[in-house]
Amino acid sequence: MSSSAPEIKCSICDTKDSLYKRLIKLSKNIPTEKVQRVRQSHNSSKLIKLEQIQIVENKKVYIIRSLSNPSQQHYIIKTDETCTQSSCLKCKKCDICIHTFQCSCIDNVIKANICKHIHACAREFISLDGNTENTVFQDSDMTEQKKLMDMVATSSHHKAHKNQTIISQTQMILGLSSTNEYSNENLQKIEKKLAEVLAIMNEGGQTHLKTVEEVNVQRKIDPQLRLYSTKKKSSKTSIAKPSVNEVNAIISGLKDDNNETINVHNVFDHSYS
Repeated sequence: MSSSAPEIKCSICDTKDSLYKRLIKLSKNIPTEKVQRVRQSHNSSKLIKLEQIQIVENKKVYIIRSLSNPSQQHYIIKTDETCTQSSCLKCKKCDICIHTFQCSCIDNVIKANICKHIHACAREFISLDGNTENTVFQDSDMTEQKKLMDMVATSSHHKAHKNQTIISQTQMILGLSSTNEYSNENLQKIEKKLAEVLAIMNEGGQTHLKTVEEVNVQRKIDPQLRLYSTKKKSSKTSIAKPSVNEVNAIISGLKDDNNETINVHNVFDHSYS
């Protein structure tokens, strides 16, 4: 495989992503930027009055002076071309497409938009229906959507049909490996051949393959890391249990009428030199 294979693969992936994005946009009926510009131009054309349009040649050529610069003139020509494209840019309200007229303004020549001058000229001889929405034909969207879906389905079917033999043989290998036993010599030969096959199928490093690590079931399991609280524990003050002498002293003190008690010191804190 040549060095340009990764670039070709990236290009194919980008094309496929673009197809899916376009399908999503069509299914959600989201207007594209070009459709929005056609709508804006149609609304702007309402500022151009019919008396401002000069007919030059049998409703084939029109001249409209610029609203911002009256000294500048725009020439609009009606073409006799019959549009056969089902998915081209259209204005349903004016019943025209991008190929019906040509205008000398920048919006039409450079930006390839149905400019406001073309919309104004279309009103000169086309009966308009005020209740019709200014949208791209639904049939055109459905036709384009069907074409895109056919392209995606054809690509997937062609890829699966092309690799069908490989898939069948791989399933046979899985079945044989789960039912038969092989000697160490044959196992080494099989593993070597399979490694060569994987290298051919993944030529160019298209997919990063990671060898499955064999797990030793007899290995001692590492203990799980335990988390201990770092909060300092508060020390609890407890009363020491009295000794026998202290108990006897307390009892005798309680019985004594003079209410005198004996303090028995039982802590070894004497030092001898």
